[in-house]
Amino acid sequence: MRLGMGAESPNKYESQVCTTTVRKSQVAGMKKKLLIIAGALVALGAVSAGALYWAFPVRVSILAGLTRNYILSWSAPRSTATSESNPAYKAVAALALTPVAEALPAASAGDWPSYNRTLTSERYAELSQITAENASKLKVLCTYDVGQFTAFASGLIMVENALIGTTEFDIFSLDAAT
Repeated sequence: MRLGMGAESPNKYESQVCTTTVRKSQVAGMKKKLLIIAGALVALGAVSAGALYWAFPVRVSILAGLTRNYILSWSAPRSTATSESNPAYKAVAALALTPVAEALPAASAGDWPSYNRTLTSERYAELSQITAENASKLKVLCTYDVGQFTAFASGLIMVENALIGTTEFDIFSLDAAT
């Protein structure tokens, strides 16, 4: 039986229930499809990451660690940084206002206390004994056998006439005068 334009259906809510049921099944089908797509993308990403790790293990490990730390930093409270400081130290404000070069003691002419000679990376030694004219005449004066088949772990440093070096497992100090 066909109803006219102005006529009311005996079950006017029946059509709304059918439409709602159809929409719910469509939404459920769409959610299922999206979950399948998301699962496929995760699986593809895991396979790609595994292939990259197989090809470049060190680089991928470093990148993964940096990414992990970056993501973990998102949960830190705003404008906070984890650092340690000595609560008994009183000169923090004075040191912050002083330029770095003025705050650090200068290395004496013969000392080379860090890899770059100073903490401000001045790699120049104020020694006048070696010049462009006599550089070609330099010879090996002494050698030191560390007793291992290894390379130095860091550059040699000299502090108060003590030549200090490190290998993979040892630290040694030599009297530079002897």
